[in-house]
Amino acid sequence: MENLGELPEGISQKLRDFELWLRSERLNKGTVKMYLGRARDFMLKIGEREAYDSQDVRAYLANFESYTGNWTRFTYYALKRLFEAFDWKWDLKRPPAGTMHPKRPRLSDEQIKQMIAAAMNGVLDENEAGAVAIATTYGPRRIELMNLKREDADFQNGMITIRAMKGGRERIHLIPSMIMSFVQRFDFKPRSTTSWDNIFDNIMQKCNIPNEKGMGWHSIRRALNTGLRKVIVYRKEFLRWKLDDIDMIYDGTSSEEIDHIVFENHPYLEAWR
Repeated sequence: MENLGELPEGISQKLRDFELWLRSERLNKGTVKMYLGRARDFMLKIGEREAYDSQDVRAYLANFESYTGNWTRFTYYALKRLFEAFDWKWDLKRPPAGTMHPKRPRLSDEQIKQMIAAAMNGVLDENEAGAVAIATTYGPRRIELMNLKREDADFQNGMITIRAMKGGRERIHLIPSMIMSFVQRFDFKPRSTTSWDNIFDNIMQKCNIPNEKGMGWHSIRRALNTGLRKVIVYRKEFLRWKLDDIDMIYDGTSSEEIDHIVFENHPYLEAWR
């Protein structure tokens, strides 16, 4: 979590108390981090208050009409936990209708290559360029970007660890030589969901790419998922999905071998040369 001193004191204290409550519920660290991020964003957007009510939740969710049902449901239950922790009245019976939208936008190949060109030509700052290098190579979810730490990057051996969520697992990836310098200059500082969203928005603006509703880091992941159709048998493993395909589980190909195969067929790595 970011330095809470940068937040209004009332919100900072509520987040501290909420974190203690979540840990007392024995939730895993990843879930605690995501719940805190959602609670932080909610309170910042609604404003500092002594207590919040269900109408505040409705107003908050109304700002995200283009977001998917999964996002809405997770936010609903994260905020329900927040209300439970502080004994605030909660009268929402289910995730509100009208906040789910089937649109799941992805960036086009041309737009992603436009981002890469901006990183290589110095249009983006070092952290933005590093984020683009990581995102266009490995297609991380936003929570996976949030989980990145300096010690996850082993530059001596050319490897980076990405910790997956949503039933996935920790995955050690090779770092291709063409993105090594960009990843090395990335600062790996802890950032909130809002900060990562702001970085994405800044990149889109600097690249003059229209930022449609629902666009975000997952828009790059969706594009990479489509671009890896030539190596579909290894796509799930590379993108850190939960492995439920018996042929994939017993394939016997190592992670390093899979990275080499994927990199040879990668839709965006050549643009980094």
